[in-house]
Parts: sequence; C-alpha cells; structure tokens
Amino acid sequence: MSDIAKFDVIRLYLRQQFPQHHITDFQEGTSRAQVFRVEPDKPAKLGPITIEGEGSLPEASIRRALDLHEGAAYSTTDLEDARRAALDLGVLSSVEIVPVLATPPPEPRVVPIRVKVTV
Repeated sequence: MSDIAKFDVIRLYLRQQFPQHHITDFQEGTSRAQVFRVEPDKPAKLGPITIEGEGSLPEASIRRALDLHEGAAYSTTDLEDARRAALDLGVLSSVEIVPVLATPPPEPRVVPIRVKVTV
C-alpha cells in the first residue's frame, strides 16, 4: 500500500473515533490492486483536557474557545476545529492539541488531551 493510501485510511479512522488501529499490507504478486485489512479498536472518548502555557490569559477563556468536553466522542475533526477556534481568539500565537495515546489502550477507551498554547 502506498504511504498516501495508508495516511488516508489512518486519517479516516482517526476522524471516526478510532485512535488505536492496526493496518496490515498484503501483497498479491504483481497485481495492481492493493488489499489491506484495518483492525480498528473500540471507539474512544475524550479524557481529561489539560492546558499548558496560558500565562496570564484566563484558562476558562481558552476552554470556552476549544469547546472540548471530557466524555465526548474522540474525533480528530473536533480537535482540529478546537485548535482553529483557540487561534481565532487572536491572542495566541500557537496552539498544539496532543492526544495522549497509551499502549495498550486503557479500558474504557479514554484519550487524555494535552493543549499547549503560546501567548
């Protein structure tokens, strides 16, 4: 499987609440068809959300802009939207949202989120 195809599959599964997954390539001789199996893990939910680097900016303002809530379904689309919303406040020069993935994943599937901001 090409790296681009793998990236597309991984991005799809991350957007659909599956932060843990495994992709296996199968090569069938000289065939041009690519066959692969994706083994998604259980859907995950957002865990605790910590914010680092806010300085004198009220943390509550950043949390309101992020609009991420513990227990909500995990979705990279929501994380991307939250990053953009925090930057739209106009007072942050950078926002990095990092899911903290454990190996093996915990039961129930909960993904803590670390938000790093620069004022």
